Amino acid sequence: MQEKEKIINFIDEKLNHNDDFSILKQEPENCKQIICSFLSELKSNDFIKYISDLPNLSKRQGEAIFLEAPTGSGKDRLFLQLSLEHPEKRYVELNMDMFRNKYKFFIKDLKELNDIDFAKATNEFSYELFILIQEILLKYYPGTNVVITGTLREKEWNEQLMRRYKQDDKTNYSIKLITLAISIKEGLYSIIERYVRIVESKRNKGSSSKGDARYTSSEYFYETNEKFKRNFEEFVSLYKKAPGELIDSIEIYKRKRFTHDRNLVYVLNKENGESRDPISIIDWLRNQEYNIPLNDAKEVLDLIKTNSEYLMEQNTYRDIVETLAVLLNYRRKTPIESLANRLTESLDDNRTDNLEAYQQWK
Repeated sequence: MQEKEKIINFIDEKLNHNDDFSILKQEPENCKQIICSFLSELKSNDFIKYISDLPNLSKRQGEAIFLEAPTGSGKDRLFLQLSLEHPEKRYVELNMDMFRNKYKFFIKDLKELNDIDFAKATNEFSYELFILIQEILLKYYPGTNVVITGTLREKEWNEQLMRRYKQDDKTNYSIKLITLAISIKEGLYSIIERYVRIVESKRNKGSSSKGDARYTSSEYFYETNEKFKRNFEEFVSLYKKAPGELIDSIEIYKRKRFTHDRNLVYVLNKENGESRDPISIIDWLRNQEYNIPLNDAKEVLDLIKTNSEYLMEQNTYRDIVETLAVLLNYRRKTPIESLANRLTESLDDNRTDNLEAYQQWK
């Protein structure tokens, strides 16, 4: 039986006999097309090898990296760094965001979804596709080196997935937990900057597509940071109780400022018995002072004004402006304060939700 035929049969079996894929089974042909196209691209670029093409070894060696950090931390850049530092490993990136824009083939009633609600409404669909792909990789491409990126809002499914890799009978995976910790102010600003630049790009292209400009609210950001810290601490505890049983090593990175920066600040494994508390290191990195570049802030504020009508339609304008008012006033730069305050005057009232949330966080 041909490789592609086996994969399609496997997808059929999973969709027909597993309730975990309730959304994907509504459009099985679209599901097969998306997955086969993704695998074909990986194979043509030599990122994966079919089981019959592998040496006849009892177990395939592989590395699974769980790259977990709150939204806005810079996970994409760190993934690129790891890939460049270890080109021989050919890491395959897997996450719940990769195929989120394919929702329209599966969820027909989300046509009017706005940017602030998009991620939450498509989470289940994205999770199903993500899990099905990683199961195919384990079955037909064992030993594939993967980097699974996420925010660690949820501990349970991450732990289940780690155990799935550790207990797979065809492979021998090492599991590495990596996180990236940056200033809370920088994370919040990064979310806003990325979003408004995507919105501007969409406007320039005349695009009306959904999903590529999804927005993470400040409330969701603060909540994710709290859950991340709590869940990361639990994984550290699991490692210390039984090193190597579930996790083989833990690493903490900071964001690079210059090309030759060494941004790996903490390593915990059997060879390196770190005496420092990893949670205190994360707290130290997240409490670092961050100064938003003046010219960059002006440009972002101009983009907000230019796209204010769209942002209001998407229910993102208020959250963006209130959050920026807190971040920029904190720098006490008069020109920026004045610009930010002019934006806030367009709101119905002068709420302080984000200021209170920020003070509580601090």
